[in-house]
Amino acid sequence: MKNFYVWLVLMAFLLIGCSKEDGTDVGGPAVQLATGTTSEYTVYADETEVAPSQGITFTTTGPWRATVAETRAGTDWVTISPDHGDQAGSYTIRISLGTNTTGQDRKAVVTIECGDTRVAITIEQKAVTASGEQPQDPIEGGKRVSRVETDHYYHNGTEIVHEYNHTIDFVYDEQGRVSQMVARYYGGDFTEGYISTVSLTYGEGMVSYEIGTVENGVENPNKDNGAATLDGQGRVASGEYVFFEHKGDEWIRGGDTYELSYDVDGYLIRTVPQGGSSESHISWENGNPVQVWWGTSGGSDLIDKATYGEVLNRANVDLNWLCVLSSEGWDYAAGDPNKVFNIIGLIGTRASHMVQTLSESGVYDTPRTRSYTYQLDVDGLPVQIERVATGDYSSVEYADYTYKITYTE
Repeated sequence: MKNFYVWLVLMAFLLIGCSKEDGTDVGGPAVQLATGTTSEYTVYADETEVAPSQGITFTTTGPWRATVAETRAGTDWVTISPDHGDQAGSYTIRISLGTNTTGQDRKAVVTIECGDTRVAITIEQKAVTASGEQPQDPIEGGKRVSRVETDHYYHNGTEIVHEYNHTIDFVYDEQGRVSQMVARYYGGDFTEGYISTVSLTYGEGMVSYEIGTVENGVENPNKDNGAATLDGQGRVASGEYVFFEHKGDEWIRGGDTYELSYDVDGYLIRTVPQGGSSESHISWENGNPVQVWWGTSGGSDLIDKATYGEVLNRANVDLNWLCVLSSEGWDYAAGDPNKVFNIIGLIGTRASHMVQTLSESGVYDTPRTRSYTYQLDVDGLPVQIERVATGDYSSVEYADYTYKITYTE
């Protein structure tokens, strides 16, 4: 996406020929690269990395600079950091790329120059993702989710009854990051004036949140919270969460720590909790998570599944995790059941499309299934999501949740 960059980390690579001004290969000691790699890379349109490393490491015999050569698609999609050194020594640089939304393959040549010695690295970025899809530009004007309003209904055996309503208002900081999510609940078992506020704090290589609740103007001193350590690609690598449960006259503290693993395309594939709970293993197809294995019960595997339609997952917050991927298996798929880091996009490459159906395994006599329909605005963003459920407490098929999404520029 425009103005959105992902780290392309290139590890060590073959010592390649250097050239003079006229382009003749001369080879030279002024720039020495690590051995055992290649000088040409081809990546997908949304590729996040080629190989896990800290960047390109090399030594020079004097001052150096790194530049991006002219290419047919321009060079504004490539940045280098750092791009120069003032003296001889060992250096490491990183090359970051913008997501390719041009619809065409594009190339860039990064040249490291020291004296008369030049080393060239060629990068070709394809027009499509690994699943063959073309990434979309961000919505014109930078639309952001400002509110999600939820209505819940249930079937009492005779008719469909409205149970409660709640709204979530999103607050953003100066960098466009979600800083607060303020939820207000009305009806059902919720006391009028029940407010839950998620407050996020961003730091160097970490992010944390705290959930404060107020009921009838009285603040609960026990606050659920969570924290995560981020890896070099800005994804959650490990984390912990803490919750408080009211039992009788006291509050019981619980929680867990966890570690996440990603594949080479940046997709979350494994979550390992440290408190004795089962691991989660996520399978992906065509850029979407299609199932999560989350343990066994009575010798049978517990697997929650999802299918996807044509609606793209393009909102600035991940509406799949906020509104749709809701089951015991999916709730714990990224370690923290509050799913705060999922919603704000910190658990790797997100699903390309919105969920169409969801099936939930577990201890139920009949499978619990969900199907989702979407109403879109002129930009293709969901403005209403309706969930139709079967297999809960009634065999009647009905819409039990409706989500209305509001955006601001």
